[in-house]
Amino acid sequence: DSIPRVEYAADGNRLGLLVEESRTNLLPYSDLSSGVSTNNLTLSSDTTIAPDGTQDVIKITAGSGASSSYVSDTSIVTAGQSYVFSVYAKAGNNSSLRIANQSSSTTGGWFDLSDGTIGTQNGASNVSSIEYVGNGWYRCSRYFDSALTGANEVVFGINNADGSFNPAANGDYLYLYGAQVEQASFPTSYIKTTGSSATRSADVASLPVTDFGFNPKAMSMLIEWQTIIPDPVSWDGYNRIVSFGESSGSELIEILGTQNTSNVYGAVYA
Repeated sequence: DSIPRVEYAADGNRLGLLVEESRTNLLPYSDLSSGVSTNNLTLSSDTTIAPDGTQDVIKITAGSGASSSYVSDTSIVTAGQSYVFSVYAKAGNNSSLRIANQSSSTTGGWFDLSDGTIGTQNGASNVSSIEYVGNGWYRCSRYFDSALTGANEVVFGINNADGSFNPAANGDYLYLYGAQVEQASFPTSYIKTTGSSATRSADVASLPVTDFGFNPKAMSMLIEWQTIIPDPVSWDGYNRIVSFGESSGSELIEILGTQNTSNVYGAVYA
């Protein structure tokens, strides 16, 4: 509490305050060490260094069976709801990661961990992302909207090629860290869980105008910002990118995204 979170780029460049809404990681074990099922695959801990500098890494290794190789959880998502699945992943001797909402469904996304590219994406109105975070690690995410049926499973798999449901070769492996499932349209920063779901409170950053040079009669604002809400998903509620105003809220100068649109507006309230 009361300690600001600072966001950094993969090259160590400090980006600024990390300010996020409240979110819940629904996966009981974000390291996938318990509460999950495996198919033609084994899980093992590994000494590979995780993105946070620890060794909380899971190695997933394909077996010799004829079916797909994946780890899954069927207890936390419900058909007809919207979710975003995310995980940090690093290539081993295999670099093909699959994130899906059903083990046998054609809806899902493939990610190439050798060059950080998004591969085949199956299913309408779905958005995937991949972000390099250093030392060979990528954060991969896949959004599944409420129009999908059968969205009752969380799947992280390893396959023989992009877009393929065929199993990887016996002994093929890659590394996973920080799995997360959020009931939302885009991923937020990692929330560690160790036996039950966990919720992070919303970040609220404020600064009294007496603490910096401020002219209440004449001023300019230069705002540099980025949203990771995937198009064409609309804003949920009224999202202020920046807001200057009285504590009563009756007089405001704001830049905001408004509910049920994908637009950004400048607004003055007198």
